[in-house]
Amino acid sequence: MSDVQTARSYRSSLVDDNMVVSLNIKWMVQLCVLVGGLVYGYYNIMSRLTTLETELVEADSQIRSLFDKHSVEEQRKRSELESKISFYEEKMNINVNPLSWKLFNKENR
Repeated sequence: MSDVQTARSYRSSLVDDNMVVSLNIKWMVQLCVLVGGLVYGYYNIMSRLTTLETELVEADSQIRSLFDKHSVEEQRKRSELESKISFYEEKMNINVNPLSWKLFNKENR
């Protein structure tokens, strides 16, 4: 009976006297494709993470600069409002705090 081989294989008998190595070429190609796919996926994930990290740092710096800008603007508006309130309190003798009016005092109730 003749040897029927169903797949291309490489057979080596020189490894040891009692050992025969048989490697299926189809499996080797599939293994190389699998390893290549895993390496490509890992590279894509790492490059995406690096991109996201740099974008996060840039966004963080923009947020900090906008926060500083708006906090300075808010302090300026508060000081303007305090000066207006002090003007009304001093020049017109009007108390602008509604909680201090006699209507809301507990003593008058």
